[in-house]
Amino acid sequence: MRLPSVSKRSPSILSVLACVWIVAVALISMSRLTFPLELEWMEGGSVLQALRFQRGLPLYPEPSAAAVPHLYTPLYSIVLGLLGFVFPLGLALARMVSIVSVLATSIAIYKIVGYEGRPRSHRLAGVGLYLSSYVFAYRWYDVGRADSMCMALVLWSLLLLRRSWGDVRKAIFAGLLMGLAFWTKQIAFIFVMGSGIAGLLVAPRQTWFYAAAVGVVGLGGLVVGQWMSDGWMWTYIYELHQSHPFNEERFFRKSWLMMGHAWPFLVMCVGVVVAELLGPRLRRTRRLDARDDELLRTRLATRRGIGFWGINLCAAMIASALSYSTMWAEPNAFIPAAVLVGVFVASLLPSEGRVARIGGALCSLQLVFAFFVEPRFQPIQDEGWSAFPRSYRWQQLGFVVPSERARVRAQEVRDGLMDSNGPVLGYARPWWAVIASGGAMVGHAGSMGLKDVLIEDRKRIKAKMAQEVRSGAFDQIWTEGEPELWLRRAMFGRYGVGLRLHGEERVRPMTGWMSRAGTLNEYTADQLMFEKVRSTTPAEGERVIVDFEGGSLAGMRTGGTAFGGRPVRSLYGKQPVIGPLDGEFGLSSAATSLGVRARGTARTPVFVLPEGASELRLLLGTTGRTDGLFARLEGERGKVLDIPLPVTPWRLDRVAVVIPPEWRGDEASLVVSDDSPAAAVFFDDLRVVTLE
Repeated sequence: MRLPSVSKRSPSILSVLACVWIVAVALISMSRLTFPLELEWMEGGSVLQALRFQRGLPLYPEPSAAAVPHLYTPLYSIVLGLLGFVFPLGLALARMVSIVSVLATSIAIYKIVGYEGRPRSHRLAGVGLYLSSYVFAYRWYDVGRADSMCMALVLWSLLLLRRSWGDVRKAIFAGLLMGLAFWTKQIAFIFVMGSGIAGLLVAPRQTWFYAAAVGVVGLGGLVVGQWMSDGWMWTYIYELHQSHPFNEERFFRKSWLMMGHAWPFLVMCVGVVVAELLGPRLRRTRRLDARDDELLRTRLATRRGIGFWGINLCAAMIASALSYSTMWAEPNAFIPAAVLVGVFVASLLPSEGRVARIGGALCSLQLVFAFFVEPRFQPIQDEGWSAFPRSYRWQQLGFVVPSERARVRAQEVRDGLMDSNGPVLGYARPWWAVIASGGAMVGHAGSMGLKDVLIEDRKRIKAKMAQEVRSGAFDQIWTEGEPELWLRRAMFGRYGVGLRLHGEERVRPMTGWMSRAGTLNEYTADQLMFEKVRSTTPAEGERVIVDFEGGSLAGMRTGGTAFGGRPVRSLYGKQPVIGPLDGEFGLSSAATSLGVRARGTARTPVFVLPEGASELRLLLGTTGRTDGLFARLEGERGKVLDIPLPVTPWRLDRVAVVIPPEWRGDEASLVVSDDSPAAAVFFDDLRVVTLE
């Protein structure tokens, strides 16, 4: 029975604010749809699974260097794979599935609240409250991951179950959808249990058919999946999950406080309405006589609806807390609670009266609050409630919407991948191997997959990947931050830094780990591309003065403790990698065991400058600080020409200095000096170029 709406009147401000959120999330999602690389660093893993499905490869193979899938059930990637036969398979398609899922979830919320007899303003408010948690959930709704699709299936299942009184077909279809939700993401299992209990309130006879349908889809899918994967599917979707540490403090305390911290006005709204329900109105309901039979049935159905959605809200909050308590979890774990809290509050709120006005005002405040303020609970977690003022910050849309500059940088990296001369290893981004090969490769194991598998498998896979690196199988190797020790050793002497992206040059995700959005501590690691060691051939008019490619100092004189007795490679000692170098070797003032604390001077052999116009070209770099460092050209009669030092940490840039006319024909030498106990200077490939 659809409950009658008590009133068609509604507070317009609530509807307007909800519509603002609908428009805002729609615009943000569409602006992010075509971003050339990952919005969230694991997006590519979903698309890789879809590509494996298209190619007829196992979705859950034995862990190997070729593939370690993410620990999720497969339906999202299967849907991507099927759609990929019609549309181009890629990140944009994965995001579009999530955007359509958000739309489906919003429609379900609108229909649910309407079925509970609430006016249009409440229906819009339910949608708005869900969308207003976009930031709290780490801007995750529209990324190419399974979360939004899972919740769309869950909510439509709950809607059908709520309406299945006397209709077995709806109950069965609800069960099918809930089973599919589980095969989209395992956390739907919490809703299976919660909805089974809640269903007994609203459709006690039909709930058994619902449970049977869930069982057929769930257990049937498990049998088929185990058979098709030679028993590996259960390992990935359950056993490896169970091997991850569980954070009890997050489950029992932090998750709940984070939800209250993000939804303070909703907590107050629920408190006000529940207090009213448990007050005189409840007692009046009990005193109704037989003449008020219709009103009694309506109020009883309302109570059952509130109970149904209340139980499912509890299931959603438990699911969120449980998800957030597993290792490496991020606040996208709170998406289930964000969906159901909107449904519950909008359905709970009365349609008219004093409590309706108070509740509507609190919901409006929540929508405004979420639009301008971003919750960050971690300061409280670290320092206690004295850090409460710092636990919120103003919203910054720049964290969400890719700027034109960010798009250009991402497209440049993508173009560089496609211009590679061979396979690419994107250690944190396996999808980059597919981009580089134009779809010929089907990716490889990535850093997240190696974290997921057991130690024995991890060692075996790393050994295989190291062997491939040592054999020169990859044209480019990309890492986020310094390479891990095993990879560093495999690249030593074979690969050097080809590109170091620092600060705003990096192509970071817009959502989740490594992104600026939602993070408390800034992610500062550089993005590194390694390529096979190669030297550039001098062009016409270029004369090489020093290049170190013989593995010696090439006639340079050194003093102090800094430069040591030989040049270094890109990967040396325990220092961060340096580069790009021209060839295999370069000079570093952090080459000795003292590291950056060492001090010293290096001077090139004397060379003669051309009689005509010329310039000096060399590679120079620093650790980011230039105090106490210098590079300069020293000529005859005490002449000195200072050379500017780049400031990008651990990167060598090509520097060109025009030789003044009064220096023409002079003898000169280049001096590089480090008199700093906290910095270092790097130098390579000094050339004199005749310009006329």
